[in-house]
Amino acid sequence: MGKQPATGTKKTKDAISKAASSSSKQGKKKWTKGRVKDKKDNAVYFESEQFKKFCDEVPKQKLITYTNLMEKYRISGSLARKAINHLLEKNLIEAVGEFYHKMGVFTGANQKKK
Repeated sequence: MGKQPATGTKKTKDAISKAASSSSKQGKKKWTKGRVKDKKDNAVYFESEQFKKFCDEVPKQKLITYTNLMEKYRISGSLARKAINHLLEKNLIEAVGEFYHKMGVFTGANQKKK
């Protein structure tokens, strides 16, 4: 409990209101820092020049994943998956190991021959 004032001395209303107002300025204790990630503005479709560049560069990479494509070309995850499926159909890239729908690891078709 709090300390009681000594007998004979009482706090005035001004002192009480001043103490209450100074404690409310600190605010409530925050349990987390509340860090907020910056929202990435990734493209949801390819432009024609970007798609040509994509089709030329990606098969030359040693390691191709959805995340790598999203970061390098600033595209959304769904677009990265569609683009990888497109390259798989054209036999420009190959899956490494067993293909798993959540984490696909691929390599260029010419990379495996070396």
